[in-house]
Order: sequence, then C-alpha cells, then structure tokens
Amino acid sequence: MNAPLEINAKRLEERLYKLGQYGRIEATERGVCSLALSESNIQATIDVIAEMESLGLMVQIDPVGNVFAVRPDKHGNTQRDIILSGSHIDTVPTGGIYDGRLGVEGALEAFRRMNEEGIETDRPVACCIFLAEEGARYQPAMIGSRYFCGLMSEDEALNVRSHIAGDDSRLGVELEVFRARLREAYASGRLQHDYTAWERVDLSRIRSYVELHIEQGPEMEEHGVSVEAVQAVLGISQRIVTLAAEQAKQTALAAFQLVREVREVANTFRGEQRATVGILETTETEPLPRPTNHQLRYTVHGETAHAGGGVMRYRRDAAYAAAVLVERAGM
Repeated sequence: MNAPLEINAKRLEERLYKLGQYGRIEATERGVCSLALSESNIQATIDVIAEMESLGLMVQIDPVGNVFAVRPDKHGNTQRDIILSGSHIDTVPTGGIYDGRLGVEGALEAFRRMNEEGIETDRPVACCIFLAEEGARYQPAMIGSRYFCGLMSEDEALNVRSHIAGDDSRLGVELEVFRARLREAYASGRLQHDYTAWERVDLSRIRSYVELHIEQGPEMEEHGVSVEAVQAVLGISQRIVTLAAEQAKQTALAAFQLVREVREVANTFRGEQRATVGILETTETEPLPRPTNHQLRYTVHGETAHAGGGVMRYRRDAAYAAAVLVERAGM
C-alpha cells in the first residue's frame, strides 16, 4: 500500500500569504479587503489562474466569472465524473488570508504534489473559484455557486447591483473589466491564454465536491482538533425591514426594539437558531427634530441535525422565525 501523500505546508502558507497581498489591509499581517470584482480581487484571481496554468490544468471560465481548472484522469478524460474542490477568494471588508482561499490553494497544492510524484488518478480532479461568495459587495451572497447549481439565471446574476453606498456598479459591467484584465495579462505574458470564450460548466460533469475551509469559530482550536468533517448545514433567511416615517413617529425606537427582538429570537425560538442584524440605515444625517425613515437587514440561521438532512424544512423554520420578529414589532 502506498504511503499517504503529504502536501508541502510551507509552500501552501507562502501561496496564501502571496495572495493576501492583493487588497492587504495596511498595518495588519493577515488582514485583507478584496471585495468581489474589485481590482484587488481581479488581480488575485489572475494570479491563481496563472498558477493553475503552471500546473498544466485545463482552465475554463463560465459566464458569471467562476473559474474551473481540470486535471485529466489517467485516461485523459476531463469531461465526466470530476472530483471538484475549491472555494472562493473574494473577502469581506475585514477578511483574512485563509477564508475561502485555503480551499482553493489547498486543492492546487494537492494537485502540485500529484504532479511531483507522477500520480495519475482514476477520475479527473478539478479546482474551482466561485465568484462573489461573500455578499459583501453584491447580494444575495454565493452568486457564483448559485449560478453553477442552477439556482440563479445568468441574467439575474449579471444584473445584480452593489449594495454598498456610493458604489452603483453592476456585476455584469464589472465582469467586462475582468475580461479586459485577462486580455492584458495575456498580452503581457502573465497568462498563457486570453480566455475570451466563457462557457457554462455542466453540473452533470461533477461526480462529487469537497471543500477545505478554515473553522469560523473557536471550537476546534479550544479542543485541540486539527481537522473535522461538517456535520450540519444552515438554512438562511434574510429580510429587509423599512420603518417609514409617515407610519411611525418614533422609527428609531421601533428599529432598536426590533434589533433587540432579533437577538432574543435566537434564544426563544425552537431549534438551533442564530439571528443577527447586519445593517442599520437611516435616511437622515442631521439631528433634526422630524420623522426619519430607518431600514435594517437581519439574518436568521436554522441548523439541520446533519449535513444534507431536512434542509428545506429548516429554511422554512428560519423564515418563520423571521416573520415572528416582524409580527412582534407590530409591523
């Protein structure tokens, strides 16, 4: 029996640090701000594509900017029974070098070691970069993977607009900037191809998917566990509530009452619920004694007992909990 193949951990860490230079937050060692289709995100993606090319992978970009790179099986097959791995490389405004990127660079490091050891696989393996996963610039979150799984049409994805104040960009327009940067990278010799043809990757080609991801919490570290398998998935319900000045004389008070209710529902509603208020906006910037519109966006998570089991039921639970919040606030 062959000995287990070990990755080069130092090399993987170096790749993550290099990628972290695109959008690096000054005065931090690992802080990164690389929002989806920002210039730093585009340049980081091109860097990874160049890495994929150097490994001899067949790179393809789909119509919404997802990147796929396939390593053929021992028969030269790249079209069916693909074992897919990867993640995303866009970040939240105060992101880090591991979130998402570990899944992408981890897969590529595994492929690199296969190349070094001359290993051929029974099935093709591939690495993917899903576009706009975070939702920090474009919402809903997970646009790239939604499109890939058939949960969002191409038109819907391309017409999503930024929700950041002062940024009126549309995803489809920013993808044209990505295309232009790819052509520039090809012309300069940074890339081997210009990737002018973007074609959808058929989901039926994928046999299975596995993703390496950093833990987003302290549990594993506190218990000294280095690796763990996911045992639950989340159903997410996001809502936007607008408190109009003409409907309520004290919209600010009503908004903060709802914020309190969002916190409380996580402890009072059945199941493993988590509820957070992410954004609170007001139409008034001056301290004037007049009614003001307030808008808040909150998210309710409902957790299943095990991965893949009863997901839709828990999504409905989360949506119901969200409705309860609005009812409690008297709106």
